[in-house]
Amino acid sequence: NEGTGNSGDLIINVQQVTLTENSDLTASTQAGSGGNILLNVDSAFILQNGSQLSSEAGGRGDGGNISIDATNIVGVNNSAISANAFEGHGGNIAITTQGLFGLEFRDRLTSDNDITASSEFGLDGTVEINNPEADSSSQVLELPDALVDVSQLVRPGCSLEEEQFVLAGRGGLPSSPR
Repeated sequence: NEGTGNSGDLIINVQQVTLTENSDLTASTQAGSGGNILLNVDSAFILQNGSQLSSEAGGRGDGGNISIDATNIVGVNNSAISANAFEGHGGNIAITTQGLFGLEFRDRLTSDNDITASSEFGLDGTVEINNPEADSSSQVLELPDALVDVSQLVRPGCSLEEEQFVLAGRGGLPSSPR
């Protein structure tokens, strides 16, 4: 809602959701209460490159509540899940997932991948993450942009005229492949 009323609710049941390149899935309003979002995803919910799932409220309205049930949730490159408010109460966020990657709870939006339920001048909302099979050692790793130059991996002296290449035993290659 771009006006003074409350936002409507969103109920979404899908196989997979991918939001990319500053995409938004919102139940927000400028001067009322944010709508509630219920998102049921059979497999993956992916937010990337500045995308957001939000139920936010401007003025004195309360942020809406967000409930997400997805097998995996991934956030990369400044993406967010937010239920924020300005003067009203922040909304509540409930997430049930087997894998949450990249996104972290923070008290306000940052340039990282955030989950927030805050209020600028009111009471903050709550964030509850139910992650029953979580491995606390798991994390999202950014892979290098440059590929490995395989020509540097082949030992000099190997002839292109060889008809076979044999690797025997443990411990790598002998000092000369001939």
